[in-house]
Amino acid sequence: MQTMMDVPAANGPAHRKVCSEAAPAVPHPAPEPIQFSVRELEILARIAAGATSVEIAEALHISVHTVKNHRKNILRKSGCRNSGQLITRCTALGLV
Repeated sequence: MQTMMDVPAANGPAHRKVCSEAAPAVPHPAPEPIQFSVRELEILARIAAGATSVEIAEALHISVHTVKNHRKNILRKSGCRNSGQLITRCTALGLV
């Protein structure tokens, strides 16, 4: 009876490739700090508190469209895809 190790691969003998050299360690550059404006930080804090765009607009006396534009810019600058990911990242960085 053959075991899996005894059975040749479809395109060659059964064996494992072993890398004789380890890849050189490439230092990763430190991530750039996120540069939010004062207004973006204010909106970020309100997002973290659970406020909606409408609530933020009313509290800051600005248009809802302006809040949505700030939210879009905040997400772009942080590299996040949604508010949950944004809050998690900004909390870890100590921004909120």
